[in-house]
Amino acid sequence: MICSRCGRTVASDLNFCPHCGFKFNEPPSRPAGHALGPSELRASAGEGRSTLKVAIAIAALLIILPIAVSALIYFTVLGFGDDTNPPPDSLLLMSPTADGYSFSFSAMSQSIKWNDVKIVLDDVTWDVVASALDNGANSKVGLGSERLGDLSVWCNVTDLLGNGMADNGDFFTLESGGTPSFVGTGSHTVRVIYQPTADTVCSATFSA
Repeated sequence: MICSRCGRTVASDLNFCPHCGFKFNEPPSRPAGHALGPSELRASAGEGRSTLKVAIAIAALLIILPIAVSALIYFTVLGFGDDTNPPPDSLLLMSPTADGYSFSFSAMSQSIKWNDVKIVLDDVTWDVVASALDNGANSKVGLGSERLGDLSVWCNVTDLLGNGMADNGDFFTLESGGTPSFVGTGSHTVRVIYQPTADTVCSATFSA
């Protein structure tokens, strides 16, 4: 055969040229391992961060989505937090006291916060302040007196559970505190108003 380097004739069974030393049939060299350059390293790190961000986003979605759905059902179905919803239905049961009358809730379809309630006697109003009505069983608060004609009428609220909610069985009293009393003052109407919608939760009429 002919040496491709020096052009001389060489025996075909030789692995190198005896004239110039050129090696025949040398196995192809393997390319050295390719080292990643700075741009490739940055690209690889960026891909890792992107994968981590996607995993975090999926995990957060799996945690937040059930909470959001539960909150939506709670506010939509139960009507809390939406001032356009009507107040819960209730009955107002009346019983006489020594100086006036006691009015208790019955058959509440759902509880409401005392803070959302005001009590109206004819044209006299008491806004309920619930800060003292969540102190345990039989929490009470006095709302003070208002003038109704010649009467000074005192309003006091009792929360049986002391949870700050107007539940079935909770009650309030309207009392004149002595002389003059309700006796002989004619017919009166008591209403419990749900303030977010200004609707009547329940009412009662009595003739003193």
